[in-house]
Amino acid sequence: FSMSGTVNNQQELLENTFEITEINLPDGAERRQHSRRVARWTATITTRDRNVIQCQTQDVSESGASISSAHDFRQGAVVVLQIQSFYKGSKKNLKILAEVKRSAISTDHFTLGVYFRDLSEGSRHFLKQYCENEI
Repeated sequence: FSMSGTVNNQQELLENTFEITEINLPDGAERRQHSRRVARWTATITTRDRNVIQCQTQDVSESGASISSAHDFRQGAVVVLQIQSFYKGSKKNLKILAEVKRSAISTDHFTLGVYFRDLSEGSRHFLKQYCENEI
């Protein structure tokens, strides 16, 4: 029984595992349905019991957003998300029914992943154009 042989086998196994993972698993961008784009816009979340929480978007797509918030939300919570977008000198207020899909704690805030359950066609069109750099 040789220790160096065991270490080499483990190293080989790790390298093979990494190769398989790297080749076969799509990264986050490939799993996502829509393009995302960085957007640091002021937003508010209104809860079912009418609490209003100030927050900020981190990135957006036509179907969801990453939000920075001082408050945590449970997965599955349905909220009204209002985003005050500001792009190329133009302001647009978006009012969206959103569902919290995930929450992660960072050093000084929570990062929420929200899915847009309902938004106007105009809002969806604006987000699509913004994310695909068409405007």
